[in-house]
Amino acid sequence: MNEGGPRGRCAPSPSPLVLPHMVSGQSPATMSGFIKRNRSYFGTISKPAFQVTMDGPENPLPSAIGRYEIKRLLGSGAMGSVYLAEDPRIKRKVAVKVVKMDAMRSDADRQEYMLRFQREAEISGLLNHPGIVAIYDVGESALGPFLAMEFVPGEPLDHIIKSGSPLPIMDKLKIAAGVAEALDHAHAAGIVHRDVKPGNVMVTADGRPKLMDFGIAKREDASLTQTGTFLGTPSYASPEQIREGTVDGRSDQFSFAVLVFEMLSGVSPFPGNSINTILYRIVNEPPSKCSPRSWASCLVDGSGFFSAPWPRNP
Repeated sequence: MNEGGPRGRCAPSPSPLVLPHMVSGQSPATMSGFIKRNRSYFGTISKPAFQVTMDGPENPLPSAIGRYEIKRLLGSGAMGSVYLAEDPRIKRKVAVKVVKMDAMRSDADRQEYMLRFQREAEISGLLNHPGIVAIYDVGESALGPFLAMEFVPGEPLDHIIKSGSPLPIMDKLKIAAGVAEALDHAHAAGIVHRDVKPGNVMVTADGRPKLMDFGIAKREDASLTQTGTFLGTPSYASPEQIREGTVDGRSDQFSFAVLVFEMLSGVSPFPGNSINTILYRIVNEPPSKCSPRSWASCLVDGSGFFSAPWPRNP
């Protein structure tokens, strides 16, 4: 959890979205109608889920949530708030995420989100890895249901990438290796993350990555989401995730490759000025080639670096 970054993390995931089958060759214009019909969903995922909000009369700070003593607000958004807190029993700093149930549009949305909230806690309880943010507790409070999780001082990887600050190649490779190890641990436990992206990776002060936000993760032996339902972030979604909504560990691998491409080059492998263009390119086109200048800090030739690991039908 980011203490000093520009917005809070561990954001509630948007509601599921049912996609039409996006077969190879479908044009961006054909997809535009689908995007328009789902403006509310894409409007949610295109904006920061949390932003820093200063404590004050309009944002009173609760003294406690459950047994956790609240220190300060880390971030707040339409779906909830995240606080820096302390567990008084063991004097441990934690990040407490609280969901605003009254922000849900319907009883069905509230029920669906509560299932996912509980699933995040259950799935995280199955994982024990230094590269994954741990969840310690789940409960109810006057403010709404909450999760108490590991507090990670650091900076989200997406902020590091967007800042343009030079990052040594060995540091980038260390981050990539750490995320890969965390995903390998999750996959070995039968868990697919489904939303691997720089915004869900915290980087500590000493350069260690921590994968977080398993709110839409899926156990391979369970099916909370029906086939044909898309969950995730379009820019990092795999083709099969976009087309059918069905995923396994290979979908996470595709998203991981997009993350590494962007971290090394500073640009997206599937750029676009609109979501429908991005979706079309992911499903139908090879990743973009980077100019040598984009790879100046890398030890590889970017022109063909990712030409092989992008199967459209895994």
